[in-house]
Amino acid sequence: MFLLEICKFIENIIYLPFKLFKTKRKITFISRQFDKTPLEFQMIIDSLKDEDIKIISIAKMLHKNPKSIIENFFLFFKEMYHIATSKILIIDGYCIMASTLKHKKNLTIIQTWHANGIIKKIGLQTLNSRSDFQRKLAIHMNMHQKYDYVLSSSKESSKVFLEAFDIKKNNLLEIGTPMLDYLYNYENKISDKQFKKNNKPNVVYMPTVRKGEKLDMSELINNFNYDKYNLYLKLHPAYFDDNIDPRVNLIKGYTGEQVISIADYIITDYSNIMFEAALQKVKVILYIPDIDKYKNNPGLNINIEKEFKYTYRNVSDVIGMLDKKYNMDYLTKFTNKYIETYDGKCVERIKEFLLDKLA
Repeated sequence: MFLLEICKFIENIIYLPFKLFKTKRKITFISRQFDKTPLEFQMIIDSLKDEDIKIISIAKMLHKNPKSIIENFFLFFKEMYHIATSKILIIDGYCIMASTLKHKKNLTIIQTWHANGIIKKIGLQTLNSRSDFQRKLAIHMNMHQKYDYVLSSSKESSKVFLEAFDIKKNNLLEIGTPMLDYLYNYENKISDKQFKKNNKPNVVYMPTVRKGEKLDMSELINNFNYDKYNLYLKLHPAYFDDNIDPRVNLIKGYTGEQVISIADYIITDYSNIMFEAALQKVKVILYIPDIDKYKNNPGLNINIEKEFKYTYRNVSDVIGMLDKKYNMDYLTKFTNKYIETYDGKCVERIKEFLLDKLA
């Protein structure tokens, strides 16, 4: 870890000349979650197109291959320049340059995060479930430090962010997220006819990622009632499994939020897609056979079995629920606890806040 501290020291020495450049009326967006400007960033950028503001967007995932590692290394210098010359930096996850560099005092860092309504533990909440090496690495890399503001969609989400990012209550902006506006706009629904076939209801399975583990979908796939329902599978971007049972329709080329629009039912587990599906009046069922393991790593913020009645450990209960009456009023009430800003005006509020900071 001593070597890491040396690297951080050298990194900040390199950063010094960049800080000599004049700060501009500029907002820089940086994402390590995607290889192109994320939808939520783009929505904010589009809202600012008529303003006299320079916008820079840098999006690059780090893949485990030499080419990606080299590309990301040289990208650090580009990030340094744009951060040093910006008034505002907006990120959607952990960003090395945001947390490890010593910035100008006039820089405002805003964390948008990439989820609404937090079920599983994130950020600093996960330190206790990590190995000793991973925990020390996170601490030495200043994980989730130096945020001036964090976007939140509700008081419940804010409770999570207070722990996950070690921030104070006045650093929270409970004004919603761009994704909520995207869901609010019904023009964003998929109209592709390939998803409307056989006159059967569509069931979409959207499991969250298990880090370092292969997802076992065999129980659901082998016991599903294909005579009565169409089964679609939307995998997390971290999964690259094309060896799927031919009875299952693997969805590619669409985001999870888009896929919601073709579903009659969403089966998921610890993914916050459940809230987004509920907002679009899609029936949600949680299938959690590994919950005892998941409680320990990464951990849960919600006692989901107690709080949400459509939660099952056994696949037979999940499949059986498809044929039973579903209480949509209950689903709406549950969701409203975790999403309080669903009015189509989140981006408008974010824009107003940014303009105020740039004034």
